[in-house]
Amino acid sequence: MEIIKGAVDCNPEETGYDSTALSFLHEHFERLIDRKIIHGAQYTISHKGKIIANGAIGAGSSVEEGVKMLPDEVFKIYSITKIFTAVAIMQLVEKGLIRLDTYMSDILPAFDKEPFKYITVWNMLTHTSGLWPDGGCYPEEEPSGDGPSLEDMWKQCKDGEFDFVTPFISAGLKEPIGTHWMYNSRGFMILGEVIRKLTGQFAH
Repeated sequence: MEIIKGAVDCNPEETGYDSTALSFLHEHFERLIDRKIIHGAQYTISHKGKIIANGAIGAGSSVEEGVKMLPDEVFKIYSITKIFTAVAIMQLVEKGLIRLDTYMSDILPAFDKEPFKYITVWNMLTHTSGLWPDGGCYPEEEPSGDGPSLEDMWKQCKDGEFDFVTPFISAGLKEPIGTHWMYNSRGFMILGEVIRKLTGQFAH
């Protein structure tokens, strides 16, 4: 199986690394691809401060047939970013700036009204806020209460400042607070606003 090589700083042997060891890595990836556990892989190895190996094998992330994985392939990470948001929120809890049972209305004015007043940080983290979930959580003949897209709101903003929280929650609640698990990506974007509000650091 072809290995597509990317840029390196030097040959492995120049740092005292045995380059024959790379064959074991390639064979491992080939087995995973043959068993359809993965469709492709890319790797970068650094030794003693130098990049000594950089390569890709298998199929790329494109949906098109026959496209090979490249060493500089760019992947969309989607909801993996929720992990970073959750860690940042827990760091704020550690520092005593918020609690998991803190009401969102104590932080963001848009929540300081019914029916949102008693949604907690914990509800947002655990997808139990009751806010309208991502499309597809329920069989829907009509569009869900997602509200306007970020792109649409960005077009209307001034000087890069815009309130996306109010439009995001404008559809109200799909279910009572804390009663249903409903996957909500926008809830984590709102948690990003909590981080910005409490730290002054842009987190979206």
